[in-house]
Amino acid sequence: MLKEIAKELKTSEKPVVRTLHNHEGTRIIAIGLGKNVELKKHVAPSKATLHVLQGSIHFHLPEKKHLLHRYDTFEIPLETPHSVIAETDALFMIIFTTES
Repeated sequence: MLKEIAKELKTSEKPVVRTLHNHEGTRIIAIGLGKNVELKKHVAPSKATLHVLQGSIHFHLPEKKHLLHRYDTFEIPLETPHSVIAETDALFMIIFTTES
């Protein structure tokens, strides 16, 4: 599925989002963004960790912007609005976990 997302993001003007896993309190999604495509401002629904698989992204928080590259990991703050803009074609995963 990651190969398909990487291929699709090259021609998409919006985020390409797919659920990879959703079971027993863990949800993993993959997101592909073409260069300069934005994942609009939103709030994470639970504890979440972002893992960049390909490319570079700008992760915008109200007080700071983080430039993340391939293999970088970032803990997404709870209840904090944020957005993501691709600096280059980018593919990343987000792992959401809920407390049981």
